[in-house]
Amino acid sequence: MLNSLQFYRNGMPTVFVPIDEQTIYFDECMGRFDVQTQFYSPVVLDIRTDDYILYNGVRFTVNVMYPVVRSDVFHYTITLEHPSYWLKDVCFKHQQSIEFSYFGTPKMFLELIVENMNVDDTGWMVGACEDVDEKLVEFFASGTGFTCKGALQKIAEEFSLEYWFSGDGKTINITQQAGMETNIHFSYGRSKGLYSVERGMLETPLYNRIYGFGSSVNLAESYRNKADRLTLDNGCIERQLNDGERRRETSIIFEDIFPERTGTLTAISEDWLTLTDSTLDFDLNGNRIEGVQAKVVFKSGELSGQDFDISSYNSGTKTIRIKPNTEKNGFTVPSATFNPVVGDKYTLVGIEQPQSYIDDAEKRLYDAVLKSFKQLTRPPYKVEIDEKYMRENAFVLKSGDRVRLVDDKLGIDDMIRVTSVSFPLVNPNQCTVVISDKITYTQEVQFIIEKDKIKETVKQVDRTKTEQQRVQAMRMRQLQELVFDPDGYFDGTNIRPNSIETIMLAVGAKSQNFYTNGVRIEVNSGDNPNVVVVTAGQIVHRELKIEGLGYIWEIGGTTFDSLIDGKYYFLSAKCSATSLIGQWYLSESPMAADVEVGFIHFNLGVIYAVADSKRDYSFTNGMTYVNGDNITTGKIRAERIDVQELFSQEINAEKLIITGDSRIAGFKISGDSLEPILPAMEYAGKFRIRPMGFSWDSLFQEFVPGQPLPKLHYVSLETSEDDAILKFKRLNNPEIDKGILLDMVGGTAIEILSGRIVVDGSEGLTTKQAISTPNGTRYLNYKSGIMVGISDN
Repeated sequence: MLNSLQFYRNGMPTVFVPIDEQTIYFDECMGRFDVQTQFYSPVVLDIRTDDYILYNGVRFTVNVMYPVVRSDVFHYTITLEHPSYWLKDVCFKHQQSIEFSYFGTPKMFLELIVENMNVDDTGWMVGACEDVDEKLVEFFASGTGFTCKGALQKIAEEFSLEYWFSGDGKTINITQQAGMETNIHFSYGRSKGLYSVERGMLETPLYNRIYGFGSSVNLAESYRNKADRLTLDNGCIERQLNDGERRRETSIIFEDIFPERTGTLTAISEDWLTLTDSTLDFDLNGNRIEGVQAKVVFKSGELSGQDFDISSYNSGTKTIRIKPNTEKNGFTVPSATFNPVVGDKYTLVGIEQPQSYIDDAEKRLYDAVLKSFKQLTRPPYKVEIDEKYMRENAFVLKSGDRVRLVDDKLGIDDMIRVTSVSFPLVNPNQCTVVISDKITYTQEVQFIIEKDKIKETVKQVDRTKTEQQRVQAMRMRQLQELVFDPDGYFDGTNIRPNSIETIMLAVGAKSQNFYTNGVRIEVNSGDNPNVVVVTAGQIVHRELKIEGLGYIWEIGGTTFDSLIDGKYYFLSAKCSATSLIGQWYLSESPMAADVEVGFIHFNLGVIYAVADSKRDYSFTNGMTYVNGDNITTGKIRAERIDVQELFSQEINAEKLIITGDSRIAGFKISGDSLEPILPAMEYAGKFRIRPMGFSWDSLFQEFVPGQPLPKLHYVSLETSEDDAILKFKRLNNPEIDKGILLDMVGGTAIEILSGRIVVDGSEGLTTKQAISTPNGTRYLNYKSGIMVGISDN
């Protein structure tokens, strides 16, 4: 119990303030963790950012500026944050790169976070870690990369684990569940622990039976009477019905749960097609599932996520022979570019598994279905604990702990998790907790999760594009070696003044076959033509790389401020030949790629001499290949392009006009509307943009058994129609039974500044309606049919 807060700065005490019940401690599972205090002072207090208090040996810090309201006294509202908030202030890096892939166990990932945190701080440690298989996790995010907090959240999601903090707040743990199972029992009533119980809401009905299924992978026809999916012993999990309750069913499918064995390669043949696993504990021969192609699916390494057909298996040597995959462009995998190595992990599909693996899969399925069932069938409970009960039993609750909650009238008697704990520091026994099987992330944490998902999706496309471009560049170089002159015609004398005839044309230098990522070049910086600013970023090369490190060089930002008006300049990236770092380099003459020992000059472009008081700039990096009717290049600039078919992963255009019968993703352009491309008569809908507004309509069919014709459902939204700014319409769609649904907690749902209210052609009245009350006549005031108040006259 605390009655005051002592603030510290650099280990020395500063401000001392008394507190009351307005100083609250908050602890949410993988969420909020802070102390929020409100107090008054007759004078201004010297409390600064990074000042802190100590509570239970943990430092809670003022990390952001706080509001102060001045009236007769000064009103302070300060949030003091747990050390875990410091994770948001440190970039997650590996070998000085903020974008990378990392393969390891949860402990290895935490060690990397701790390494980053201890660069400018001390005391961060790895605590308890769940022992699970390694995973490859991609940390690619546009802009600023991941913070250590965002990385920790992502790691927990990837491994389906929970993180928590212990000790002085700097020990990071990651396990199946935060907290511990206690022997604490709560029920409502005198001396039973609970002062009040408030049941929360679920977004779905309270289901009482759930059918759970896994994948259909690796299941033979003999499995559970020809079941087409992994299933449970009884097919479902259910609870006993309460009096008067009817059965409500739901179902769930886990496509990633199936009988499988994760193996590790112990030897690889020279052609990468014969794989050995000396620990393989069953014979693949005779266990292939009829009608299904047996495959090896890689779970790690350069081939992670790819599958290969199995051509044969030798049970004596435990070697699997696979078939190479050949893409449409002729690129074959495995190859010298992408191949398996000893230690890569894999699994087998299309193979009937031993019963032990089936049993293991069914156990994993049961656990997953039960977890979902609890989340779907039990709402959260907010409970206030009886102070006397807590004091007499002398227990402390933390987020993640599991307690038994019993309430006959609410129909609950089970071990449930404590997802959040809060109490005033002056009275820790005045404790309020939320008990739920499901962790609900705070808005801040959810924002971090969703933002990083979006960033990773965008960057994953970029990474895929880079890999494809590197393969494409390699293919073009191979093509240069393979093309030949079938007519004996193409020699140096046939480069004619009026035309060039050849089999293949490659424009550009190998060293310049790269692109930049995050780099901005600002010539005429500050309206000074002799100042050039080049920001930090990356050189991503399509052909060159440093073995064992990669092909993405990190370049620091530079300002060149001594240019001379009449001179041209060449800009290059001077990069190390042994590590992935470099710097921008400006010279008056072009730099050959290998002009300096130990470095590579990647020439980026030319900065022109001053003309009309400014400089211009042109890029010279990149490659263009022309062979047959194919052009492979980085950028195409033209005022007008007429094409029959255009395939591209990314198109960035200004003032783009698309005409004709075109498609964008899953939509087609039809006149003035966008229409989804779906199977005929399954769904019809259009989104139209017009000069006076837009319209959207949805039309789909319901096939009712016994009826010859389908039942049509129609919903539309229009602007500037029927003299209305916004018009909603529904036809024969009983599932949608509300025109407008507003949820404005703490706000104004509708505010009408002016205008009439008309219902079915009749205008609402503006009038006063007299009513008799014990205190005399009073008047109900109506405005446009809505009662807006009561008055005495």
